[in-house]
Amino acid sequence: MPGPDQTLKPMMLQGLRLETLNSESVVWMITEDISEQKQADRLKNEFVSTVSHELRTPLTSISGSLGLLANNAVGQLPEKASKLANIAYRNSRQLALLINDLLDIEKLAAGKMPFVLDEYPLPQLIRECVENIEPYARDRDVRINIGHMADVQVQVDQHRFHQAVTNLLSNAIKFSTKNSRVDIFTESHEGCVRLCIRDHGEGIAPEFRERIFQKFSQADASDRRANGGTGLGLAITRELMLNMKGTVDYASTPGEGAVFWLELPIAHRAVEQALD
Repeated sequence: MPGPDQTLKPMMLQGLRLETLNSESVVWMITEDISEQKQADRLKNEFVSTVSHELRTPLTSISGSLGLLANNAVGQLPEKASKLANIAYRNSRQLALLINDLLDIEKLAAGKMPFVLDEYPLPQLIRECVENIEPYARDRDVRINIGHMADVQVQVDQHRFHQAVTNLLSNAIKFSTKNSRVDIFTESHEGCVRLCIRDHGEGIAPEFRERIFQKFSQADASDRRANGGTGLGLAITRELMLNMKGTVDYASTPGEGAVFWLELPIAHRAVEQALD
């Protein structure tokens, strides 16, 4: 809507339908200028982007140096010093992951993240994801159980698909109890293939469903929460799947864990092979 100076301004339009005493329907229209809100959002996004970019380079250098120390590449460290170096290295890697999440959600929102789609065997992609995250699962005393895998091909960006699956696997591991397992398997659904990841944790409260895929969403947002993270993983996963013509969703019963799934159309070539 043009302002007094004829420049376009963002407006929020809301309508309310009412019944008069004569049973006639009337509609009230309310417009709200949200220019200041849009400006604040833009400044916030620019600030986050600038800080993230400025932190990434020195953090990469710091993390690399700590990794060399932790792995005794510059000589054997005393036991206490080695323990401190490993703690610092682990935390620097965690901070790098958080910064990467911030940069990824910014690129996705701006449509600046490139996707190169190709056809890949789904079982191969899953094995690669599981191999990459198994050290994290061992650290948390959680076992990953690979169940039935449909022998189909999917059209995805390999790196971004790995990222989406890893986000779901890491969440499942993070919210699992010690000495439990995370199941990963496939199901068929209306001509598509569902990659399902099931944990056996506490489950997700029903009231959290509406915002679980929103940015910075945490089921426990207090500063005392047991599991860290930015709350961006599921929001990033949703955007990644949309860019690969897929979806992400979940089902959960509180106290009985949760099942998250990625749903993708089966690649045409795989369908043709299945019909041969």
